[in-house]
Amino acid sequence: AFSPDGTRIASGSYDKTIKFWDAHSGTALATLSGHARSVRSVAFSPDGTVLASAGGDSSIKLWKVSTGQRLDTFGQPTGEQFNVAFTPEGHHVVAAGVDRQIRLWKWVSKVNPEINPLVRVRFAHEDEITRLTISRDGKTLVSASADKTVKTWSLPNLDSMQVFANQSDIVAALALSPDGRTLHVGRMDGSREIFSIKQ
Repeated sequence: AFSPDGTRIASGSYDKTIKFWDAHSGTALATLSGHARSVRSVAFSPDGTVLASAGGDSSIKLWKVSTGQRLDTFGQPTGEQFNVAFTPEGHHVVAAGVDRQIRLWKWVSKVNPEINPLVRVRFAHEDEITRLTISRDGKTLVSASADKTVKTWSLPNLDSMQVFANQSDIVAALALSPDGRTLHVGRMDGSREIFSIKQ
């Protein structure tokens, strides 16, 4: 993941660590440890001060970018987490993975973990959730699953909006157009397709 200002890259690894890199020189800047299993996804907050990580240890962690300090651990998931994202306005953290559920935490404080509550849990698919993406206006969440469906949800309520069923294979890539009206889907069998998103 690139930081919002484009100067830093964060990566997660099967070695259980997160690394920060200088985006221009490729120099490693810091290594963060704290996950008990592989780190499957990382995302910067909109202001670039906090990094979220999703792990195979069924946890979501928040880190202070400037120091590498762990700020919070969201431990409610019941299976390996593959995806994590901040909503564009920076008010929520979203995650999903093996347990087939989408979770939404309200991000209230960078320094007081006790007031970053879980506010929504939605059983979303019949198999693990492989990808998430959020529209730039923060109103739409898209999820893809190993059940070969793609679904859209309203934010922050997680109400179901659209279902694109019977995908030819597991969806490995999702991308929304800047205006949020078009969804581009890439599948494991090499096929791709474009869908229109209801506004």
